[in-house]
Amino acid sequence: MFNLDELIYDCANTFFCRLIKPNLSFTSVHELTEEEINILINHFNIKGIILDVDDTLRYNMEEISTGTLKWVDMLASKLKVVVVSNGIDKKVESLLNRRKINYISMALKPFRKNFLKACNMIGLNPKEVAVVGDDLIADIYGGNRNDMFTIWISKKKIIT
Repeated sequence: MFNLDELIYDCANTFFCRLIKPNLSFTSVHELTEEEINILINHFNIKGIILDVDDTLRYNMEEISTGTLKWVDMLASKLKVVVVSNGIDKKVESLLNRRKINYISMALKPFRKNFLKACNMIGLNPKEVAVVGDDLIADIYGGNRNDMFTIWISKKKIIT
């Protein structure tokens, strides 16, 4: 069945994909394996990571899955982690606080302020931080304009 929303989404992503270039692209955070993280650490000097919430750590406003929480725990064992979201969710904040992971809500990404605040929270220079998110403007452009390593969770493979 023809879905106009999906067509517009695909066209917009294809267009922005030509303008805004992430360093890496995956269809799910789970494709960013422990081996990939080790490469980021050893070859790109990445010491910290900024994660988005909606459509990155969870989909359709559902709770973050157990598998994704295990993935976040793996990240936190190797890197300093901060979650930066344009939304606000007290359940997510509480879940992250129990894991001793900082959470910035209502971040107004792609503005620089909260990307830099996240770096300050974990005591790192932006060049030592990777941004992982689904939104080409808010996450990838926001990370790029702060000289951060960017990883796009595209949800769909886009041919560029």
